[in-house]
Amino acid sequence: MLPDWGKGVQKDGRVTLAIWTRYFFEGRGIATGAIDAVTWSAKEWQEFAPPDPKAKSWRIPAKMAVEFSRCLSTVSDKSSMPTPEEVTEVDLNGSVSRVQDGIATLSYTGYIAALHTEPFNKKYVHTAKATLRGVGTYDIAKKEMVSLLWIFEGTTRLVEETSPHPLAAVVEWRRNAKARKAIE
Repeated sequence: MLPDWGKGVQKDGRVTLAIWTRYFFEGRGIATGAIDAVTWSAKEWQEFAPPDPKAKSWRIPAKMAVEFSRCLSTVSDKSSMPTPEEVTEVDLNGSVSRVQDGIATLSYTGYIAALHTEPFNKKYVHTAKATLRGVGTYDIAKKEMVSLLWIFEGTTRLVEETSPHPLAAVVEWRRNAKARKAIE
């Protein structure tokens, strides 16, 4: 596992979000799923925060949002994971839900969809889609993200299959790793 996976800010300002994905069957997680990550530069990371503390809503740029294509597969390999270039639809948005004691509570919504052709066997084409709901916190005085927790819920299937397979993905990050231990 990466040492900065889902926690803290690296010396150069980069942030690595932790990603877990898993299939579901009859409402229960099956198999172990996969772990993954996406790393953002300090400048990119600012896109997850309100552009202005008084902003009601904002959009995560599509060039960044497509990187969450890895949340559409429970296997971290080229045969089934869509690439950012294979994303067919994406719209991820943030909004400020409330501000209390200098901390803004953020809400995130959106969706992502992809059409993935297996590179080793072109006859296998996967469709995948998921909706996003999530929360975050932002310190207004320090102008920095404090936490982020996103849940993607969706389905994936081979084009020739009649029924899709449910999947879920969690994206998590906390500025202070100690805060997570206090919750556990």
